[in-house]
Formats: sequence, C-alpha cells, structure tokens
Amino acid sequence: MPDWGNVFRLEEYLQRSVEAGVQLLKIILLYVIVRLVIRRLGHSMVNRLESLERIAAQRPRIRTLGNLIRSVVEYTVLI
Repeated sequence: MPDWGNVFRLEEYLQRSVEAGVQLLKIILLYVIVRLVIRRLGHSMVNRLESLERIAAQRPRIRTLGNLIRSVVEYTVLI
C-alpha cells in the first residue's frame, strides 16, 4: 500500500516546481519584450536625431542659396 502522505508531498512539490518554472519563463519573456521595446525606441530616437542633424547641416546651404537667389534678383532688377 503506497504511503499517501509521501505521494501528496511529491505531488505538491511537483506542482510548486511547475509554478516556479512558469514564473521563471514569464520573467524571461518579459525581459526579452522590454529589451526589444527599448531597442526599438532607441533606434527611433537615433534616427530622429540623425534627421535633425541632417536638417541642421542643410540650413547654412539653404541660407546661402537664398542669399544667392536674392542677389541675382536684386541684380536683375537693377539692370
């Protein structure tokens, strides 16, 4: 005749082990998701900064082009 106390303890131990494994998998999955979200946000911020830098680098060229056009218009008006 099996010792039901030991069987019950073994069953309880296995249940706790499975619950601990599930908790561990939840933590790992949450960690991976958070890392992916942070990486995605980081890439979008870097891309935004790079586009702002490109715009800032083009501003002097735009001003120079504007000055050139203004000078040409003034010259043609004077002629």
